[in-house]
Amino acid sequence: MSNGEQYHILIVDDEKANLDILQHVLKPHCSVYIAKSGEAALKIAQDSLPDLILLDIIMPGIDGFEVLARLKENDATRDIPVIFVTGMTDPASEEKGIRLGAVDYIPKPFHPVIVWARVQTQLKMLDRLRELQQIDAAFGFVPHLPNRPHFERVFLTEWRRALRTKSSLATLIVSVPIQGNDTAQSVLDTLRKSVRRSADLVVRLDEKRFGILLPSTEDRGATTIADEIRTRLHNSHPDLKPVDVETMSFSPDLEQDPDSFLANLG
Repeated sequence: MSNGEQYHILIVDDEKANLDILQHVLKPHCSVYIAKSGEAALKIAQDSLPDLILLDIIMPGIDGFEVLARLKENDATRDIPVIFVTGMTDPASEEKGIRLGAVDYIPKPFHPVIVWARVQTQLKMLDRLRELQQIDAAFGFVPHLPNRPHFERVFLTEWRRALRTKSSLATLIVSVPIQGNDTAQSVLDTLRKSVRRSADLVVRLDEKRFGILLPSTEDRGATTIADEIRTRLHNSHPDLKPVDVETMSFSPDLEQDPDSFLANLG
């Protein structure tokens, strides 16, 4: 993670004791904004665009659920990650928060060490996403050319979505010997015919490998698509041998590091 001075975190809570503890945890590492109501939080988020928001649920005026919903409705603030820090510990409230788009849910009373660890996880992912976005902006996206940074950026975005929704995420790595961009484009077209949802991504990773990202897909679905890919490639490109399709499906959790999965791509 980069120097914490670049990060700006908004803490939203109407209880002074909680604000004092959270400020004590975060101020050595980040710049901190404070809001004691939902209305104030929305204004600060709009004006300052913090990197991360720690949000209580039970507050005077509009509650944390409504604050998050409004943040997601606003183009300027919808991508700011939000961690709920709340005394509402029942499963229904946690599920509601995650479905609204929170990236994490920390119950009160909280342990400062745990809060900082969860914050670090989100900031590390934010760092990586920004780095990949800069690479994308610098080099653009040409479908038939290798574009691993684009694959990694979308992977991290879908990883965060899977954390929120507690769903599975699958990747397929297709290794096939190709020669020339015309063949690469033809293989890409064949692979795209094997996936059917707009959220599915097919990208050329390097000279001989293609990556396929399948949100909300478990092992069985990934295996079915892998079998279809082998059949389609054999029928449309019988001269391309051998073809290897490696599948991996997992349900992300906060104890896992998404970079470790990306590192396995080689």
